[in-house]
Amino acid sequence: MTASGSPSVSWTCEPREEPAISFREVEPNVWQLDPTGPMRVPGRIFASRELIDALDEKVTEQVANVAALPGIVGASFAMPDAHWGYGFPIGGVAAFDPDRGGIVSAGGVGFDISCGVRTFTTGLKAVDLGDHLETIAHDLYRTVPAGVGWGGAVKLTLAELDEALTGGAAWAVENGWGEPDDLERIEERGRMEGADPSRVSRRAKERQLSEIGSLGSGNHYLELQVVERCGSTNDLALKADSAILVAAEEQTAGRGRRGRGRRGRRAGRRRSGQKIST
Repeated sequence: MTASGSPSVSWTCEPREEPAISFREVEPNVWQLDPTGPMRVPGRIFASRELIDALDEKVTEQVANVAALPGIVGASFAMPDAHWGYGFPIGGVAAFDPDRGGIVSAGGVGFDISCGVRTFTTGLKAVDLGDHLETIAHDLYRTVPAGVGWGGAVKLTLAELDEALTGGAAWAVENGWGEPDDLERIEERGRMEGADPSRVSRRAKERQLSEIGSLGSGNHYLELQVVERCGSTNDLALKADSAILVAAEEQTAGRGRRGRGRRGRRAGRRRSGQKIST
């Protein structure tokens, strides 16, 4: 009772525990999140046991969130390289049926749509790197344009950018920024039929002009890696214990920038003294 004679009320707030999201292996290297709560379909992750054990819990949470979106069909999928993204996990895949209230999500399409990954052979073996890793890292940082405000190695006008957007990687090769063999290793030979630069806003083109011929900005990287083993399909003629460069490049306004190209690579060779081919 209070001093005034009215009954007193007290309560204890217990933290609410979120339901655990668990997955189970339904096929070799295929893990399923069974629908719980608002999930409309299951989630499916393609990964080995080792990758599952190292998976960020946020990826599992985002897979479940995508499975709750209207109109989703089949399942909410995640690839072996999935990691925490914006709404969707990066490496997430989902299909939506418009007749069932399906949506179009920027998070699903990707904020860096049309980015690419390229592999460069170096002619070096792991043993050749020795104690030079830090020096190589600094040299790559100095010679490969990347990041906001850096500027790319290729300078174009808006009219030339339209030609690049239409011609794609073939335009790059014709202008000395790639090799003819590169086209054989690029999806659609680096050019999509029906490309229409008029559908790209002037603002987007102006932003692209400053980054052509660069690694781009945001979630993009350049890594020096060593090949551990080679599978039955080996189009690049890679060899075990060889050193390679893997570049994830930003290509938000087209496919006209497939790596630094011949001129950029030659400049890099002069500065670093290393031979890099694609």
